[in-house]
Amino acid sequence: NHCYNCLKTLILKSCQNYLSTKELLDVLKISKKTLQRYRQEIDFPKPIKLSSRNFRWKLNEIETYRKEEENWLELLKFLYAFRKK
Repeated sequence: NHCYNCLKTLILKSCQNYLSTKELLDVLKISKKTLQRYRQEIDFPKPIKLSSRNFRWKLNEIETYRKEEENWLELLKFLYAFRKK
């Protein structure tokens, strides 16, 4: 089990398609507390757990999530502007 975890860590560290928690916070410009709230959302990407306190997120899943959130915000802005007319 320990060897498996070490191997998994090495593979993920060598791969540029994953974000550490710190990198994720920087990309999304959010705090750890906000990340905890996001993780409770149904559609927020699930992390890969490397150890009890070490996670990685797939970059493509985070990018997809951000695009979906941006689209949702644009729709809300449009509906709000339409309602004001």
